[in-house]
Amino acid sequence: TTLRLVNLTTKTIEATTKTIEASSASISEAGSQSTISHAVEQFLSTPLQDIALADVPAVGPKTLRALERHNIKTAEQLFGYFLYQERHEDAVRGFLRDDMGLHGATVKRLYDSMITKADRLCEMGGRGYGSSSAGTLSHQPSSTMSTSTAHEYFMSTPLQDIALDQVPGVGDKTLPKLRQASISSAEALFGYFLYVGRDEENFRDWLKADSIGVRGAEAKKVHDAMRDKADVLCALGGR
Repeated sequence: TTLRLVNLTTKTIEATTKTIEASSASISEAGSQSTISHAVEQFLSTPLQDIALADVPAVGPKTLRALERHNIKTAEQLFGYFLYQERHEDAVRGFLRDDMGLHGATVKRLYDSMITKADRLCEMGGRGYGSSSAGTLSHQPSSTMSTSTAHEYFMSTPLQDIALDQVPGVGDKTLPKLRQASISSAEALFGYFLYVGRDEENFRDWLKADSIGVRGAEAKKVHDAMRDKADVLCALGGR
């Protein structure tokens, strides 16, 4: 009888231990999910210029080192690369996987975070109103507008609604060269500007390269438009 009681007691203890372990695992998983959700919400609601690269969801110490080896040192640059690739999932995930050496859940979380951030930012107008102040110009190239009107339209229109030929400084000769350089939208051009860290010299050197050939006053217009748009968009929080 004593032996049976000992066996029953042992089984009861084992069952209780398993229940506690299962409960602890559930609590730990719930806590982990809560932490992830908080990190994502912080990323989405914080102005891009105020986000450290280490605070981007899924960027841990290993990922941080991999990104920095490829000269991506800010959240703005990583976001810029995403736009530069036209939000194409295969291209972005391929870059993270093949060039960065990242895999699985890390790649998915990074991509998902970037696309949600892009959806929020790129639908906002330049002043954060989410609508253009120059709606009647929605199909008009910048080359047909005055300098001030082209700049006003570019600044007040959501980035996702701006055609490439509506970027100040992009005219009939520039447009096909940018497309040959795999830039087919204002978003992609803006993304490249962020990707090079908003650096004027690097950006204008890229514009001046033989493959594009944008120089002088036109290059300055393109750069200034990108700079001014970045000053506004990257200071906006999520909604």
